[in-house]
Amino acid sequence: QIISEVRNIRNSKGVSPKVALPLAINQQSDINLAQYIDIITKIANLEGVTFVSEKVAGAASFLAGKDECYVTLENNIDADAERERIAKELEYLKGFLVSVDKKLSNERFVQNAKPEIVENEKSKKADTEAKIKILEESLIALG
Repeated sequence: QIISEVRNIRNSKGVSPKVALPLAINQQSDINLAQYIDIITKIANLEGVTFVSEKVAGAASFLAGKDECYVTLENNIDADAERERIAKELEYLKGFLVSVDKKLSNERFVQNAKPEIVENEKSKKADTEAKIKILEESLIALG
């Protein structure tokens, strides 16, 4: 998932796949990422991978499972275009969150749906809220 997200960032920012980028990971999951670093670095063409405990200012961020990842783009990014992209994604996610909240606030849905479906909706809500939080922080970091 990390490799896909790095590639998505490259595409959305117009950064060449040939440019090696640094990646920072704020690890929250129990997965032993250290064993995969060499593979991730090679396939995603990364300059290096570091583990951090705080957000990286001015970096594009994404969630890979529970882990927060930051790709520092430095001069390879158009800040205005990035703010616009984040704003669009935030708008979409907030609309999605409203629809999930409507389902979960509907007592008939909660009572009649299978428990795993209700849990899935709760999981969607938590994931979406986490993504919104990260995107809002990215927007603040961009200024």
